[in-house]
Amino acid sequence: MIKIIKILFFIFIAGCWLIAGSMFISHRRMRDRDYIRIHDTAQIKLALKNYFKTASLYPVSSGECLTPDSGVGSELIEAKEIYRIPFDPLWPAAGPERAKRTAGYESFCYFYFSNSFNEFSLSFFLEANSRAGGQGVNILRP
Repeated sequence: MIKIIKILFFIFIAGCWLIAGSMFISHRRMRDRDYIRIHDTAQIKLALKNYFKTASLYPVSSGECLTPDSGVGSELIEAKEIYRIPFDPLWPAAGPERAKRTAGYESFCYFYFSNSFNEFSLSFFLEANSRAGGQGVNILRP
């Protein structure tokens, strides 16, 4: 009987360690994805600033998910301001409703909007709070 209790106790302790480890790994992956998003948006913002220095305006868009194939994304690549347009690390994943409705995409992306030549907004999603922004949709401006 004591052997059974020892075995059950060992299984319980091992199970606790496995659960704690998987929670740590899951949280770490979430933070890594957020780091990638912050880095990606910084690259896009720099490309937009360089585009502005060259053209004296930001590309005008009624709102779009940045892709390398069309719109502002392809314009930045053609102007050689950015090598590639990054995608969200969880593509495809659920994202802000505005990005889904406006751009017709079913997954989150780096969403660009500009209705004037000297301003823009770039929205992105963070899974956790950080120094770069809060959990949820964040918006970068020049």
